[in-house]
Amino acid sequence: MPEIDASSEISRLRLEIAEIDGEIVRLAAERMRCAEKIGEFKRSLGLDVTVPAVEEAVKARYAALAESVGLSDECASKLAEILIAEAKRVQMEGK
Repeated sequence: MPEIDASSEISRLRLEIAEIDGEIVRLAAERMRCAEKIGEFKRSLGLDVTVPAVEEAVKARYAALAESVGLSDECASKLAEILIAEAKRVQMEGK
């Protein structure tokens, strides 16, 4: 592949990644809005924010989804951990 073609393809792919990143961030924000609502219910009912069984179910869901699309277990685990930690923070503190 000529250098100029490779360069333009790299640029195109970087733009595609930027668009995907925007969607990931938008979806993460949507997820946190749901987590915040859950936190409001939990506080009103006097429930604990941390529910180990739910956390394990989320991790298992991420592992299964990752496997189905060819994403590494390590990446799936890190994503799940980050999102769980942020959801717990949002549920405890609000936005």
